Amino acid sequence: MSNASDFVIEKGYLGNPDVVVVKKYTGTDPHVVIPDGITRLDWFCFNIPIESIVVPETLTSLDMRAFCDKGTAFADSDGFCKVGCHLVNYIGNAEVLQIPEGIKTITFCAIAGNKTLKKVIIPDSVEVIDNQAFSGCSALEEVLFTGNSQSLRKIEYGAFSGCENLTNIVIGSGVKLIEDYAFSGCVNLNKITCMSSNPPIIQSYYTFSNYSADLYVPNGCESSYESAEYWELFYNIIELGDASIDSMGSDDIIVTTIDNDIIIENAPIGSDIRIFSTDGILIKHKTTAENKHSIKVDIKGIYIVTIGNKSFKVMVK
Repeated sequence: MSNASDFVIEKGYLGNPDVVVVKKYTGTDPHVVIPDGITRLDWFCFNIPIESIVVPETLTSLDMRAFCDKGTAFADSDGFCKVGCHLVNYIGNAEVLQIPEGIKTITFCAIAGNKTLKKVIIPDSVEVIDNQAFSGCSALEEVLFTGNSQSLRKIEYGAFSGCENLTNIVIGSGVKLIEDYAFSGCVNLNKITCMSSNPPIIQSYYTFSNYSADLYVPNGCESSYESAEYWELFYNIIELGDASIDSMGSDDIIVTTIDNDIIIENAPIGSDIRIFSTDGILIKHKTTAENKHSIKVDIKGIYIVTIGNKSFKVMVK
């Protein structure tokens, strides 16, 4: 096991007194315990394969480049290379990938270039999708966020760039910033639902490639998006309360209402079902375990039902 003398540490990294960096690991033991107080692991700080690593809660920044083998030596049985609450690499070949609960950061290039992944399910614990985390995942079609989708704060530079088969994404109400090139090259991204009543900051024109996509926003927020920088470039901004009933639906899945129950039929097992009010507030959330589901809502009115990458608008009378 490593000891404190095995680390070259720099305090005040890049002039920031709060950043304490491991610049290099000089030990030879592949089982490493990072000292308390460290906030960052620098690029290429490990020049031997690391088989296990324990990190302090103070650690906030790292990526696969910290490890000479990109962290593959400590991958778990599902192919995830995790350091504390950070996902630094994935070496599996699943078509449907559930990011582990408890992960807070999907780090730089963690899943980039994966050619088999078609669907990724991101838990509510994730706060940041880092630079180029999913870039070049050319088969990726669906990105689903579980829970209330309010923890995710930032989608960083090029996070989904080059995901040419991505068609639909729901951006949770907690997102405040979408950086340059986040969805660049997503040429088939034709539906974007942004659940925040305050438009997130788009860093530049190059954040999105397809401004002809339909942009769905919470009820009463169309004018906010029309006047927000770069959001105003979308040709078709639609309030969730304005779309016609079931206009966003699918021929395969049936969504109906009986009294205060929303009835969902033919949704694939394991699908993520979320019910929103027209102003973007999450009302109900569950995962399908059978062919037919009944979900009761307390108040009559219009609701948006999302099932995977498909959306429905229903009236509870």
